Amino acid sequence: MLYFDPDFLTSLDAEAINRYHSTPSLKTQYRLQTQLGPHPYEGDIDTARVVVLMKNPGFDTTSTLADHRFHQDGWPYASLHPDAPAGMHAYSAPRFRDLIAEFGAQHVSQRLALLQIHPWASEALDNPKRLALPSMRLAVEHARTAIGRGALVLIGRGGWYWRPALGLAKGALFEHPSPRVVYWNRQSVPAQIFDAMRQAMR
Repeated sequence: MLYFDPDFLTSLDAEAINRYHSTPSLKTQYRLQTQLGPHPYEGDIDTARVVVLMKNPGFDTTSTLADHRFHQDGWPYASLHPDAPAGMHAYSAPRFRDLIAEFGAQHVSQRLALLQIHPWASEALDNPKRLALPSMRLAVEHARTAIGRGALVLIGRGGWYWRPALGLAKGALFEHPSPRVVYWNRQSVPAQIFDAMRQAMR
Protein backbone atom coordinates (compact mmCIF):
# COMPACT_ATOMS: atom_id res chain seq x y z
CA MET A 1 0.00 0.00 0.00
CA LEU A 2 1.36 3.42 -0.97
CA TYR A 3 0.34 5.03 2.29
CA PHE A 4 2.88 2.94 4.15
CA ASP A 5 5.64 3.33 1.58
CA PRO A 6 8.19 5.68 3.19
CA ASP A 7 9.57 6.92 -0.13
CA PHE A 8 6.10 7.77 -1.36
CA LEU A 9 5.17 9.63 1.82
CA THR A 10 8.49 11.45 1.94
CA SER A 11 8.07 12.64 -1.63
CA LEU A 12 4.40 13.46 -1.11
CA ASP A 13 5.00 15.70 1.90
CA ALA A 14 8.46 17.10 1.07
CA GLU A 15 7.40 20.45 -0.37
CA ALA A 16 4.81 21.12 2.35
CA ILE A 17 7.30 20.21 5.10
CA ASN A 18 9.97 22.51 3.68
CA ARG A 19 7.44 25.32 3.51
CA TYR A 20 6.28 24.61 7.06
CA HIS A 21 9.82 24.52 8.46
CA SER A 22 10.41 27.93 6.85
CA THR A 23 7.64 29.46 8.95
CA PRO A 24 9.09 32.42 10.89
CA SER A 25 9.57 31.73 14.60
CA LEU A 26 8.45 28.10 14.32
CA LYS A 27 8.74 26.63 17.81
CA THR A 28 11.25 23.82 18.25
CA GLN A 29 8.66 21.41 19.64
CA TYR A 30 6.67 21.65 16.40
CA ARG A 31 9.52 20.76 14.04
CA LEU A 32 8.93 17.47 12.25
CA GLN A 33 11.66 14.91 12.91
CA THR A 34 11.91 13.72 9.33
CA GLN A 35 15.11 11.77 10.03
CA LEU A 36 12.95 9.12 11.74
CA GLY A 37 10.96 8.60 8.57
CA PRO A 38 7.16 8.54 8.27
CA HIS A 39 5.02 6.38 10.52
CA PRO A 40 1.38 6.86 9.42
CA TYR A 41 -0.11 4.04 11.46
CA GLU A 42 0.61 0.91 13.46
CA GLY A 43 -1.22 -2.30 12.63
CA ASP A 44 -3.01 -3.45 9.50
CA ILE A 45 -5.17 -0.43 8.76
CA ASP A 46 -7.15 -2.34 6.11
CA THR A 47 -8.30 -5.20 8.34
CA ALA A 48 -7.96 -4.07 11.97
CA ARG A 49 -11.13 -4.57 13.95
CA VAL A 50 -10.27 -1.71 16.31
CA VAL A 51 -8.85 1.53 14.91
CA VAL A 52 -7.71 4.23 17.32
CA LEU A 53 -7.36 7.73 15.87
CA MET A 54 -4.37 9.63 17.26
CA LYS A 55 -2.42 12.84 16.54
CA ASN A 56 1.10 12.16 15.22
CA PRO A 57 4.05 10.04 16.32
CA GLY A 58 5.74 11.39 19.42
CA PHE A 59 9.36 12.42 19.77
CA ASP A 60 11.32 12.47 23.00
CA THR A 61 14.60 11.33 24.55
CA THR A 62 13.67 7.66 23.97
CA SER A 63 13.20 8.10 20.20
CA THR A 64 15.66 6.34 17.89
CA LEU A 65 16.15 5.92 14.15
CA ALA A 66 15.03 2.30 14.54
CA ASP A 67 11.61 3.17 15.94
CA HIS A 68 9.69 3.52 12.68
CA ARG A 69 11.68 0.86 10.83
CA PHE A 70 10.93 -2.10 13.08
CA HIS A 71 8.79 -4.80 11.49
CA GLN A 72 8.04 -8.38 12.49
CA ASP A 73 6.17 -10.93 10.38
CA GLY A 74 2.79 -11.75 11.88
CA TRP A 75 2.83 -8.65 14.08
CA PRO A 76 1.16 -5.80 12.14
CA TYR A 77 1.20 -3.62 15.26
CA ALA A 78 4.93 -4.19 15.58
CA SER A 79 5.46 -2.11 18.72
CA LEU A 80 3.64 -4.78 20.72
CA HIS A 81 6.36 -7.31 19.88
CA PRO A 82 8.71 -7.90 22.84
CA ASP A 83 11.76 -7.12 20.66
CA ALA A 84 10.41 -3.77 19.45
CA PRO A 85 12.48 -0.65 20.16
CA ALA A 86 12.24 0.06 23.88
CA GLY A 87 10.54 3.42 23.63
CA MET A 88 7.89 2.21 21.20
CA HIS A 89 7.15 -0.94 23.20
CA ALA A 90 7.05 0.99 26.49
CA TYR A 91 4.50 3.37 24.99
CA SER A 92 2.21 0.82 23.33
CA ALA A 93 2.11 -2.28 25.53
CA PRO A 94 0.88 -0.65 28.77
CA ARG A 95 -1.92 1.13 26.92
CA PHE A 96 -3.48 -2.19 25.92
CA ARG A 97 -2.30 -4.19 28.93
CA ASP A 98 -5.66 -5.77 29.77
CA LEU A 99 -6.41 -6.84 26.20
CA ILE A 100 -2.92 -8.29 25.90
CA ALA A 101 -3.36 -10.18 29.18
CA GLU A 102 -6.58 -11.74 27.87
CA PHE A 103 -5.78 -12.36 24.20
CA GLY A 104 -1.99 -12.26 23.90
CA ALA A 105 0.18 -9.55 22.37
CA GLN A 106 0.37 -11.03 18.89
CA HIS A 107 -3.40 -11.55 18.68
CA VAL A 108 -3.99 -7.93 19.70
CA SER A 109 -1.39 -6.74 17.19
CA GLN A 110 -3.39 -8.43 14.43
CA ARG A 111 -6.70 -6.79 15.31
CA LEU A 112 -5.64 -3.32 16.39
CA ALA A 113 -4.39 -0.28 14.49
CA LEU A 114 -3.44 3.26 15.47
CA LEU A 115 -3.92 5.89 12.76
CA GLN A 116 -2.15 9.25 12.96
CA ILE A 117 -3.30 12.63 11.65
CA HIS A 118 0.04 12.80 9.85
CA PRO A 119 3.02 10.44 9.85
CA TRP A 120 5.86 12.67 11.08
CA ALA A 121 7.15 12.64 14.64
CA SER A 122 7.41 15.81 16.71
CA GLU A 123 7.48 16.81 20.35
CA ALA A 124 4.08 18.48 19.98
CA LEU A 125 1.48 18.84 17.24
CA ASP A 126 1.02 22.26 15.71
CA ASN A 127 -2.32 23.47 14.34
CA PRO A 128 -2.95 21.16 11.36
CA LYS A 129 -4.13 24.18 9.36
CA ARG A 130 -0.55 25.46 9.45
CA LEU A 131 0.80 22.07 8.44
CA ALA A 132 -1.59 21.13 5.61
CA LEU A 133 0.39 18.04 4.62
CA PRO A 134 -0.96 16.02 1.65
CA SER A 135 -0.62 12.80 3.69
CA MET A 136 -3.26 14.11 6.09
CA ARG A 137 -5.91 13.65 3.40
CA LEU A 138 -4.89 10.01 3.04
CA ALA A 139 -5.24 9.51 6.81
CA VAL A 140 -8.78 10.86 6.73
CA GLU A 141 -9.66 8.49 3.88
CA HIS A 142 -8.30 5.55 5.87
CA ALA A 143 -10.44 6.58 8.84
CA ARG A 144 -13.53 6.88 6.64
CA THR A 145 -12.86 3.46 5.14
CA ALA A 146 -12.46 1.90 8.59
CA ILE A 147 -15.79 3.38 9.69
CA GLY A 148 -17.44 2.23 6.47
CA ARG A 149 -16.30 -1.38 6.82
CA GLY A 150 -17.62 -1.56 10.38
CA ALA A 151 -14.43 -1.39 12.43
CA LEU A 152 -14.69 -0.08 15.97
CA VAL A 153 -13.21 3.40 15.45
CA LEU A 154 -12.26 5.34 18.58
CA ILE A 155 -10.65 8.75 19.06
CA GLY A 156 -7.67 8.72 21.35
CA ARG A 157 -6.26 12.17 20.63
CA GLY A 158 -7.03 15.01 18.25
CA GLY A 159 -10.81 14.84 18.28
CA TRP A 160 -10.84 18.56 17.47
CA TYR A 161 -9.24 17.61 14.14
CA TRP A 162 -10.77 14.22 13.38
CA ARG A 163 -14.42 15.17 13.93
CA PRO A 164 -14.58 18.04 11.41
CA ALA A 165 -12.22 16.28 8.99
CA LEU A 166 -14.59 13.30 8.95
CA GLY A 167 -17.72 15.46 8.98
CA LEU A 168 -18.91 13.97 12.26
CA ALA A 169 -20.75 15.58 15.13
CA LYS A 170 -19.35 15.40 18.64
CA GLY A 171 -20.31 12.06 20.13
CA ALA A 172 -20.48 10.21 16.82
CA LEU A 173 -17.28 8.40 17.81
CA PHE A 174 -16.14 7.66 21.34
CA GLU A 175 -13.44 10.11 22.45
CA HIS A 176 -11.07 9.14 25.21
CA PRO A 177 -11.82 11.14 28.37
CA SER A 178 -8.11 11.72 29.09
CA PRO A 179 -6.52 12.54 25.73
CA ARG A 180 -3.19 13.53 27.29
CA VAL A 181 -2.82 10.09 28.88
CA VAL A 182 -4.57 7.65 26.56
CA TYR A 183 -4.90 4.14 27.96
CA TRP A 184 -7.44 1.56 26.81
CA ASN A 185 -7.52 -0.72 29.82
CA ARG A 186 -10.50 -1.82 31.89
CA GLN A 187 -10.28 1.07 34.35
CA SER A 188 -9.37 3.65 31.69
CA VAL A 189 -12.54 3.74 29.58
CA PRO A 190 -16.27 3.13 30.16
CA ALA A 191 -17.19 -0.53 30.57
CA GLN A 192 -19.19 -0.64 27.35
CA ILE A 193 -16.22 0.63 25.34
CA PHE A 194 -13.84 -1.88 26.86
CA ASP A 195 -16.37 -4.66 26.26
CA ALA A 196 -16.74 -3.54 22.63
CA MET A 197 -12.97 -3.71 22.22
CA ARG A 198 -12.94 -7.20 23.74
CA GLN A 199 -15.66 -8.34 21.37
CA ALA A 200 -13.72 -6.94 18.42
CA MET A 201 -10.65 -8.90 19.51
CA ARG A 202 -12.45 -12.25 19.27
